Amino acid sequence: MNDQPSDERDRAHESVRALSSRVETAAAWTTISAAIDRAPRVRLRRRVLSAAVVVAVLAIGGVLVATLTTGGRGSSVAVSPSTAPALADCVLPALPQPGAGTTPNDLAGPAVSALKGGPVLAPFSLDGGKFSVSPPLAGDAPVVTAQQAECAALASIDPSGSSSPLGLATDYGGAAVGYGQVTIAPELIAHPAPNLMGQTNQNTKPSIPRPRPYQHRLAWLVVVKNVLIFHGPSGGVSIPKPGPEQYGYLVFVVDAQTGSDALMYAESQPGPGGMIAAAVSVPVEQISVPWTLVSRSPGGYRGTVEASVLPCDGYPKPVSVEATRAAVGVVVQRPFGASCGAAVQVTLPLIAATVTSDLPVDIAHDPLGPAITTYSGAQTPGDPSRSLRLLRETDKGSTIQMTVGSVVVAPHLNGANPDVSSATSSDPGVIGGLDGSAHNSNGEFRAWHAGRADLTIPTSGCAYPKSNAPPCTGSWTVHIVAG
Repeated sequence: MNDQPSDERDRAHESVRALSSRVETAAAWTTISAAIDRAPRVRLRRRVLSAAVVVAVLAIGGVLVATLTTGGRGSSVAVSPSTAPALADCVLPALPQPGAGTTPNDLAGPAVSALKGGPVLAPFSLDGGKFSVSPPLAGDAPVVTAQQAECAALASIDPSGSSSPLGLATDYGGAAVGYGQVTIAPELIAHPAPNLMGQTNQNTKPSIPRPRPYQHRLAWLVVVKNVLIFHGPSGGVSIPKPGPEQYGYLVFVVDAQTGSDALMYAESQPGPGGMIAAAVSVPVEQISVPWTLVSRSPGGYRGTVEASVLPCDGYPKPVSVEATRAAVGVVVQRPFGASCGAAVQVTLPLIAATVTSDLPVDIAHDPLGPAITTYSGAQTPGDPSRSLRLLRETDKGSTIQMTVGSVVVAPHLNGANPDVSSATSSDPGVIGGLDGSAHNSNGEFRAWHAGRADLTIPTSGCAYPKSNAPPCTGSWTVHIVAG
């Protein structure tokens, strides 16, 4: 989940290039480009279903920034643990107040009135009793605190990366938190969501633990509104309304004594093709891990870091400097409660915050532990002498002036394969891909040193059998002068 497959990422870049007439600044391109590359860290508000495709909106004006570093709030009720804390603490982000009803899709129903940060005040059930919670028994005392449980929930996603309590709580009326006796239908535990045992990222294939039984088990609940958004055949968007006994809940539960055996329970909801059945999955934690800077490239854009990860962690490749401050966090995706061996050191590529930026002289470390991200902050201004230019077919044969550190993006010619950029530099030491090579799959070329070089798309790069448009004829070349 950390890295999109290259073909998906290239298609996303190509779609953005189609907006080139409206995206002519380095800042705008960089924001969109970064959103594409990092989209797996952002929740897609859906469960994967046969005919359902969910819209994940990435606002151009926003960026991802760790709220761990910006301050936030404590839990509404503090529960004194009787033993050492079983889960990590974090700084909780500011979320909407449950029950405020700001929008029609906000969190509502029995969870809002029953969960006030402490013991469950009144019993409620979902899906005809497939999920139920009742007040704790006399003498029940959680070891895990409310804050720790909420930290764990907000730092989690489901194994497919399609549901994030943090994103849902931010957009749809906050989160209701409380603890009580939880029961989940054994058949759902025995037959979890199909994606449960699948690959969770592009770097490893960890074994996701099987879900553990919940039968009158003392557990913390963090409930958010799971709004399902669907694209119809004609491109229209629909948000089906839950029925009178449905609330659209996504419930994160974790053992209140041990901080283990976390589950996500997705309540059944109506969809375009009928009811979407209730489902259980074991979540994946997003954890900020220790790292050290190993090297910097002479061009200033790239480097390497060494990070401490577990063998079953999914980790970002590359790691990027944050857009809003000179800091780096290596955030891994780890099966909740993973027990997969001792930590190992891995070397990961590091890149600057934008394609026209350099690595900061001093790079701060993000706090370690649960990584809670939200949209916030303004992008750090780049070097005003550097620019990003989207080249067009009509630039063929022209001479382009660039300052060192600036970037040009080669076009996809009429009839060319949109999944492949065929541009090649005659001198990658002067004008090269972001990795310094002569060819870049996304068509992004940076001026590394003063000098002259040509970017060329050969005639063979024009033929694309699947295209209905007539292919281009002849090679395409522009002359670059960097200084």
